[in-house]
Amino acid sequence: MASIRLDVISIGTLSRNRLWNEGQPVRTPHATTTLIRTGKRTILVDPGLPPQALGARLYERTGLKPESVDTVFLTNFRPAHRAGIALFPKAKRLIHELEQQATAQQLRQLIDGAPDEDLDRKILTEEMDLLESLRPADDKLAPGVDLFPLFGYTPGQSGTATISTAGIFFSSSMVSVRGVATFPATCSFHEARSTFGV
Repeated sequence: MASIRLDVISIGTLSRNRLWNEGQPVRTPHATTTLIRTGKRTILVDPGLPPQALGARLYERTGLKPESVDTVFLTNFRPAHRAGIALFPKAKRLIHELEQQATAQQLRQLIDGAPDEDLDRKILTEEMDLLESLRPADDKLAPGVDLFPLFGYTPGQSGTATISTAGIFFSSSMVSVRGVATFPATCSFHEARSTFGV
């Protein structure tokens, strides 16, 4: 198995948290950004911070510059997951195919409904251009780095499951569910790992 290194570049935040009695936005939302290095691959998941902040944080946490990143994977197309994507113009930019298709359909409807000279139409067209610059991700981004579908929050929401000798690490947005996920008493790391074909 290839050696895999994971670095959390930035821990994301919501614009408000109703559990903390925040009724109005109090901060700029951004997704958690994770860097995955395996073999010759350097994959950034969800560049949620603005470019200048993300570049500084990437270097501070890993010693890498943006040009070292060869792949950017978006878990979904929401703005909080891609604020810093412009920092990586030469990287492959990937998203789950279902997310890309569903978002394109929504954007087309909004563009078609906006008047020709409307500012919204211009902004929506720029969003569509960015979406079309992304490529559908394969089920396996690299050896030991698989897509992990989490459809629901958005139609094609996906994370990554990184499998190494140290364990299984998931990179994605928080997923809201009813109830709590539990594991049977017999669940072990090796059993869980085997479900990923490792």
